[in-house]
Formats: sequence, C-alpha cells, structure tokens
Amino acid sequence: MSDTRTYTKDDVTYEVSKLSPEGQSIFNVLVAAKKKVEEASLDLALARASVITLVSNLDKHLPDNEE
Repeated sequence: MSDTRTYTKDDVTYEVSKLSPEGQSIFNVLVAAKKKVEEASLDLALARASVITLVSNLDKHLPDNEE
C-alpha cells in the first residue's frame, strides 16, 4: 500500500510521500490540527444547541411575572 496523500497549495498538488521526513511530519500535524478544528466546531454547535434547549426548558419553569 503506497502513500497517496496529497497537499495542494496555489493550484499545485504535492505528494506527501515525496516530502522530506520533516515535511511529512508537519503535514501529519496539520492534518491532526484540522481534525481538532472540525471537532471543536462540532462541539461548539452542540453546546450552542444545548444552551438554546436548556434556556427554553428553564423558561417553562419560571413563575409568571405578575405586575
């Protein structure tokens, strides 16, 4: 099985397997960092949805504001 991962910049595509070992390491860290950003974005969306739901549910338990 060969390494077919690629990196594209400025419309030029590079095969990661042809990069230096340090370049390959940097690429791997970049891939991991991008994955963390995607996970964090999902976590943020879930947290926002939770806050909206919790506020809505809490509102149902507030006493009527009688004046």
